Amino acid sequence: MKRVQAPTGNHSLFLPSIPEASNAPIAANLIASGDYQVAILVDESISKSELWGEDTLGFLEFLQPKKRLSFFVFDCPPSPSHPDAFERDCDRISVLSKMLSADEQSDVNDCILIATTPDALLSPCPSPLDQKRTELTINRGQELHFESFCRELATNLGYSSEILCEEPGQFAVRGGLVDVYPINGDRPIRVDFFGDDVEEIRAFDPTSQRTSDQLDHAHLSSAKIEQQDEKEGEFFRYLKSSTLWYVREPEILLGRYPLAFHEAD
Repeated sequence: MKRVQAPTGNHSLFLPSIPEASNAPIAANLIASGDYQVAILVDESISKSELWGEDTLGFLEFLQPKKRLSFFVFDCPPSPSHPDAFERDCDRISVLSKMLSADEQSDVNDCILIATTPDALLSPCPSPLDQKRTELTINRGQELHFESFCRELATNLGYSSEILCEEPGQFAVRGGLVDVYPINGDRPIRVDFFGDDVEEIRAFDPTSQRTSDQLDHAHLSSAKIEQQDEKEGEFFRYLKSSTLWYVREPEILLGRYPLAFHEAD
């Protein structure tokens, strides 16, 4: 087994003997000083990486207040019997969907910050092509048959029709309005139709039902997560944008996850 090595020609930096508390400001400074669209923080446990990511996010918001930051925790797939299995699956799909959209609509002012572990990175995921096939994208001003859209949500995407849309995987129809809570979103959206034209897309608060930000587009991932074909290592195929890797305590990770740090002979 060989130690993990940075590809020839790629810039890498080794920082020995730094205090643990220094990792967040250092990571934030590295992200702020480069045009990275994705930054991945790798630690030995998901709880440690999440805490590290939250601290890094705080520093980044101070260093670059105009940058649009999206923070995600990418964990291993949950057991189907876990009480929060659906919620955790939604979190994983959110990361993959966001990376897909970042590749299609790249902007130097956008940055995706991901906190994870070696096990999670190697865990089974749907391929980028399969993930894209199971997503529905809607755009403001788009011609979209109203009834076909509602049928698509219920039949193909597996969303449940409710009186009020309050949780991921739900939608509600009221007149020419369709409220949808994407399983890959952090808030629901309200799609305002004028006939068969998407006149407006807005985010809204599920508690107050009041709309807020106007959106140009929205990506809706399928709620039929268990039907997707997943393979190990597919996560890395989503990384087509400029990416910063920050691996904390690589020697510890090497001992704990030996199969994650080797080169194929």
